[in-house]
Amino acid sequence: MLIISLTNDSKAADRWNTPQGGGMVTAGVGGPITGRGGHLIIVDDPIKNSQEAYSETHRRKAVEWFNSTLYTRAEPGATIIVLMTRWHEGDLAGHLLTNHEEKWTEIRLPAIAEESDPLGRAIGDPLCDERFSVAALDDIKTAVGSKVWASLYQQRPAPDAGNLILRSWFRHWHVLPQRFDEKILTLWSAKCGDELVPTSILLIKSEREWIFQPRFVR
Repeated sequence: MLIISLTNDSKAADRWNTPQGGGMVTAGVGGPITGRGGHLIIVDDPIKNSQEAYSETHRRKAVEWFNSTLYTRAEPGATIIVLMTRWHEGDLAGHLLTNHEEKWTEIRLPAIAEESDPLGRAIGDPLCDERFSVAALDDIKTAVGSKVWASLYQQRPAPDAGNLILRSWFRHWHVLPQRFDEKILTLWSAKCGDELVPTSILLIKSEREWIFQPRFVR
């Protein structure tokens, strides 16, 4: 157990000192951290939830605050630890690993072990079987969906382009190919109150001909 005593003038929850000259200062993302440097800086969940993570404004705010405010508080030889859920590839952790990879060590503990697991688990092993078995985690994955599962449980955020069907796989054709080796047909209907919405009609006449006709219906 770590026993810490505080000075008599340590009254504020966001700033306190020890008789030995140490202390702690806390602030939220965007908050002021001035007056003192730190030998140990811990960033805990700079992104609150998926809504903030998917907002480019919030992500940029966290990165700018880290670069311009927090990082400047580091004493020579200071240690910086970032603890966070990897909601998005462009979050603070993603920014640091992309632009300053050589300065950071990533420790990722997915709910279900993948290749090169830092704990030495076999692929497919749960992180804590006593709490969440593989069967329980499979149920969670089904309930939350692949995107949330990859971020919240595997700490491996899916790219904006998708992780099952990538945008880069699709190509634009100005001249139709002579034949189609495979055909994939997807139809959907849309409804928006009483407004006119387009219904797509696709007709495949042969291996070389197709017609796409948008039609507006009420």
